Amino acid sequence: MPEPNPEQTASIFSLMTYIFMDDIIQKGYRAPRLSVDQLPPLADYDRASVLTRRAFPHMDVFMGAKRRHLFFSLMSVFRKEYSLLSLMVLIQSLCSFASPIGINQILRYLETDGSNAEIRPWFWISCLFFGPMLYTLAFQWYIFIATRTLVRTECILTELVFEHSLRIRVKAETSSSRTTKANPSGSATPVSAESSNSNEAPDGSSASNGKGKGKELSQLPDSEEKKSKAVNVIGKLNNLVTSDLTNITQSRDFLIVCMYVPLQITLSMIFLYQLLGWSAWVGFILTVVLIPAPGYFVTLMRKAQATRMKVTDARVQTVSEALNVLRMIKLFAWEEKVKERINMKREEELGWLWKVKLYDVVTNLLSYSIPAFTMVATYGTYTLIMKQELAPSTIFSSMAVFEIMRKVSLDRMSDFLRHTELLDAFSENDIVSDVPAVAPSKELVGFKDAMFTWSKEGEEDSSGSGPPYRLQVKGELIFKKRSINLIIGPTGSGKTSILMALLGEMHFVRMGVDSWFSLPRRGGVAYAAQESWVQNDTIRNNILFGSPYDEERYRKGTTSTFHMTHNIALAGPIADRVVSIGLDGSIQAQDTEVDATLLNEPALITEVGLDQATKNEELQIPTSKAANGKLVMAEDVAIGHVTWRSFRLFLESLGGKHPVLFFLTFVGGFVGTEFISTFQTWFLGFWGSQYEGRDPSEVNVPFYLMLYCFLMLFMLVTLALSNIFFVAGALRAAKVINTRLMDSIFGSTWRWLDETPTGRIITRCTQDVRIVDGTIPQMLSLAVECVLSMLVKLAAVVLFTPVFFSPGVAIATCGVYLGNLNAKAPVLSHFSASVDGLVSVRAYGAQEAFKRESLNRINHYTRVASISWNLNRWVATRIDALGAIFASALAAYLVYGPRGVGASNSGFSLGMAVEFVKSIFWWVVVASRMSKRVVEGSFSLERIQGYLDIDHEPKPSASGKPPAAWPTSGDLRVESLCARYSAAGPKVLHDISFHINSGQRIGDRKWEGRPSPSGLFDGADANDFQSSLTLALLRCILTDGTVYYDGIPTNEINLDALRSNITIIPQTPELLSGTLRENLDPFGSQDDATLNDALRAAGLFSLQEEAGAVHINLDTKIAGGGANLSIGQRQILALARAIVRQSKLLILDEATSAIDYKTDSIIQRTLRNELNKNATVITIAHRLQTIMDADRIMVLDEGRIVEFGPTKDLLQNDKGVLRALVDGSGDRDTLFSVVGQ
Repeated sequence: MPEPNPEQTASIFSLMTYIFMDDIIQKGYRAPRLSVDQLPPLADYDRASVLTRRAFPHMDVFMGAKRRHLFFSLMSVFRKEYSLLSLMVLIQSLCSFASPIGINQILRYLETDGSNAEIRPWFWISCLFFGPMLYTLAFQWYIFIATRTLVRTECILTELVFEHSLRIRVKAETSSSRTTKANPSGSATPVSAESSNSNEAPDGSSASNGKGKGKELSQLPDSEEKKSKAVNVIGKLNNLVTSDLTNITQSRDFLIVCMYVPLQITLSMIFLYQLLGWSAWVGFILTVVLIPAPGYFVTLMRKAQATRMKVTDARVQTVSEALNVLRMIKLFAWEEKVKERINMKREEELGWLWKVKLYDVVTNLLSYSIPAFTMVATYGTYTLIMKQELAPSTIFSSMAVFEIMRKVSLDRMSDFLRHTELLDAFSENDIVSDVPAVAPSKELVGFKDAMFTWSKEGEEDSSGSGPPYRLQVKGELIFKKRSINLIIGPTGSGKTSILMALLGEMHFVRMGVDSWFSLPRRGGVAYAAQESWVQNDTIRNNILFGSPYDEERYRKGTTSTFHMTHNIALAGPIADRVVSIGLDGSIQAQDTEVDATLLNEPALITEVGLDQATKNEELQIPTSKAANGKLVMAEDVAIGHVTWRSFRLFLESLGGKHPVLFFLTFVGGFVGTEFISTFQTWFLGFWGSQYEGRDPSEVNVPFYLMLYCFLMLFMLVTLALSNIFFVAGALRAAKVINTRLMDSIFGSTWRWLDETPTGRIITRCTQDVRIVDGTIPQMLSLAVECVLSMLVKLAAVVLFTPVFFSPGVAIATCGVYLGNLNAKAPVLSHFSASVDGLVSVRAYGAQEAFKRESLNRINHYTRVASISWNLNRWVATRIDALGAIFASALAAYLVYGPRGVGASNSGFSLGMAVEFVKSIFWWVVVASRMSKRVVEGSFSLERIQGYLDIDHEPKPSASGKPPAAWPTSGDLRVESLCARYSAAGPKVLHDISFHINSGQRIGDRKWEGRPSPSGLFDGADANDFQSSLTLALLRCILTDGTVYYDGIPTNEINLDALRSNITIIPQTPELLSGTLRENLDPFGSQDDATLNDALRAAGLFSLQEEAGAVHINLDTKIAGGGANLSIGQRQILALARAIVRQSKLLILDEATSAIDYKTDSIIQRTLRNELNKNATVITIAHRLQTIMDADRIMVLDEGRIVEFGPTKDLLQNDKGVLRALVDGSGDRDTLFSVVGQ
């Protein structure tokens, strides 16, 4: 039987005092770091499955919950907890007045030397102990219940968002507007379309102008800005489970606002009326009049915070998108342009953060000053108008009450849960009753008279560019069982949409009474997306995806891989033994031996392919390859105490050019504020002592009142300037650290990018930067304020009662010690879920498996978080007990010890003692927060510092600038070129030498005539030496030897100059969000005529004119990564972008692998006829037909040139490698005819 959680077996006394935590405290103190296994087990009632069963009927509409705001749902779930919290608030309110009443009676006893005292002082001394202790127990029990509710709320909301994410429709955020019709034969042809974002003028002319750039977001009309809101879905999802969830759970203490504050105000007024008479009502009325002021600024702060969160979403989206295509950015030398875009987003974000911080400073200042003004008005009325004596007992007891009065993002998550577009299976209509369209036979796979859209009829498309995309299937389209079904068609014709419609990812619209679509899932469905998606898990688990492990089949599926991520994604369907497999264009990117392995599988394959799919070379026998290296490096794990180095980066940035002056000013401001505040308290006591032995009329009340007002105003000004000064420094640090981080990442080496997962880099630039923006400066400010307050108040106590110096130091030291115990508590783990593979998850029917994994992770989080919160309570309870002992002991000393201190100074000492204890308590609170948030923040800083210390590519220098006219030709000479991916890695290129004259077209082909000795090693595919040659020419990897480009050694010129004058079109097309114009010409240096000519030369207009309509123009909005375009369309745009650059050297790395035969022919003709005659073209391809019309062909094997010469000469060599490749292909005659033989 498993051991229960100690909380479940603890007594009431143990629960109230947290004695049940003693064991884990001792373990934590002895061990530098506790593992999860060493923590107490999770209580049964805190398990995620129990929590979701309890909460989801009240919160999830798919389990019968009402459609209402999340706040009311949470109140319904936790109604018992909130009832108990209300009782604790009532007890706190009553007990909080024990200290003021005790101080009042003790000082009266000292003022009158005990005459007429009906109750002995020991009773009031005991009130100074038992009152705070009862308050502490009630408060800590309140926090215990509230934080347990907080952790449960986090778990429930995290799972709710995760499960809801599995239901949302995955679609491009800026979709092109066209309608596609599929005929029964299975071919698909676009029939009508309009421009995706073609802002047409009234006369029909394009709204674009000359070089005109697309409109910036801030310049868009309201309607367009509204339509752009959906662009940042990735950033919003990240923030929902991080920032927004944190903001929601921080609203834990709303009961204190709703119940505790009114109670405190009522009881305070009763007590003040007893002390000060009707003058207390003057202060109360002034408070009521001034209260709207901080409320107004809170409203402004909330509005600014809401805008800031939107801007943060946009920055996160921009950063994530840029980092995902960072290799492309470096190849095109666009680093500075992209960093400029990111910095603009960052500047806007910091601008709104500055406003939020300023509103926060003003709000806190008003909250602090209103009670001060109330005290001035009350004391002035009491002394000037009522002509009463302001005795020390009245002053210090009323000040304690005034101090009590002074102490006195669900919308975004609800919007996500209520307004995101869902799959039809989860839409509102289907929840009620929507009879699905049923096929005549449950075994049929296909459609009949069906239409599909990404958005429902009547709903606004996210792009706002016109009619939504429609896929129409007229008649019956049925796929044959246990057969290979190929869906072919030109680029952008809707091939992928057919698969998405089958999988239920698109909205189904009936075209007739007998309309239907069907995909049987009884035997299982496997899906391989065109853009491969893998989990952050082992290769085996990615392939099996929950299926049983069959060693023989597993090895067969993974030993013949080529492009690793595609093959891992493809191996899943192979290992799954399923009825149907959807291959969304995945085979076209593979080697021919991989094709053979896939097509030999006995399964029904519905492949989305190309119309030249039947023209592939003859499939080769699969070869065995094995990985003998590990490329991705594990992330460092920091264990132990927070190091000084982790803060130095922030402190140096915080202080700017004069860090010493900054910190002297910052600390001096806080010291001055605390000193003036303490002096104010003493001055009031001094004012009260003037009534001793005098008539009240002899006391110069206006003088003392004006002097007190001056001290108060001086303190407020000092406090405001100190806070604003620190906020300015914190924002400077945030800006500097982010800029240095982005500069370091964008200047990183290719090797570092290969070793470091993109997701990890994105985390550094988003999550860790967010901590630098908020957590670290907030905690630093709190720590400085608490420490200085504690020291100043201890000094004030010691000033009149020196004997309490040692006890005060001992209690402060004990508080720090207890805080240090808590600092060794387990650190809160971060939970995040990726939704990148939603289509694959749903296609495999793996939602339940992912939900179970999510619940397991939530249980892990709850186990750690509950212990962490309980540790805070353990520490706080003991600190409050020590404080109560200290205050009551001081009171006993003042009453029963040597006389001579006086009532005024005694009141001052008692007041400072109470404040000193509170300072220790808040120091412990800050320390407990540091145990999680500051340690987390320091680790974030250490991770950022680690990213600043990475290897970087050479920076530009004056000596590296080439001549202004360079290059004038595309002449390329390579001498003894060797290359490797790391200094310790093997060579991937061996002594390569060749010369290419300007204007020549070179074909580059791998020899597949014999097995390769290895698979993946040290970052390079062993057979992908053509790509290694490309990276070597662009100085992306380590090289030896010399490369001359137009007569200048490339290692002597700056990288940005080299890469901006060489254009590469990679196999995987990558686009940035924005207009098509911005993707073709991000620097705005070309006019529209040039850009349109490039699109025409790339074959885009030729393709679209065939369909009878123009789909895309320069103003078309492109989603991040080109998500609203097909792979073929993205490749065409990448080609057009290369044509715009007019480089003298153009490298095509499998650039036409994803487009149809006719478009490929158009592109090849363009490369031959429309490029500058001096432009050299190097085409890397596996399809021989793509390179057969080249002037010369280079054949590589194991990083060495085995053949290089004119195509005709190589074909005439009967024993040559190229001749063997041509003879072994299925298109021998066609290939010879291309060469003219």
